[in-house]
Amino acid sequence: MMIPASRDLVRTTGLSPSKLYMGVSFASIIGGIMALIGTSVNLIVAGLTSDAIASGKLVGMKPLGIFDPIWVGVPVTGVGVLFMILVGTRLLPGNRRQEAVDPMKRLYRVEFRVESTSALDGKTLEEVGLARLLDYQLQSISRKGRAMTIAQDLRLRGEDRWPWRHRSTRRPDCGR
Repeated sequence: MMIPASRDLVRTTGLSPSKLYMGVSFASIIGGIMALIGTSVNLIVAGLTSDAIASGKLVGMKPLGIFDPIWVGVPVTGVGVLFMILVGTRLLPGNRRQEAVDPMKRLYRVEFRVESTSALDGKTLEEVGLARLLDYQLQSISRKGRAMTIAQDLRLRGEDRWPWRHRSTRRPDCGR
């Protein structure tokens, strides 16, 4: 789940990818030892313990619960985090920063329709404030299936359709 966030962070900041990706990997491994289902080793130990209890070899012991490994997991996580901060960053390759790269831009397209009862009906693109938008491109205006010439003084009518394009690294906020 953190790989896309790490990738975007590497692209925008120029940080070393090996340090970020290895950090995410180690954090998931260390975090996994805190629960019974976090790692396969925990499951194997729980299974062996249950078998030994059932056969009478471990008298007075209860089977392991889901969070019983946390007593070992918390101290190991503390030591692991300290190790990664103090020693691990020096052991990983890529101590040099990489040049920040422009993140990949995606093309977003949306189509609006003017309702006949809308406040936009009868107003020009200039009056509505859509004549000079930065980063957004009005592709066309379609009126009753016929393409209209885009002009600042073109009056919008009910049932007009106007598709927009936007190229960005993130979804446009659409006025939020």
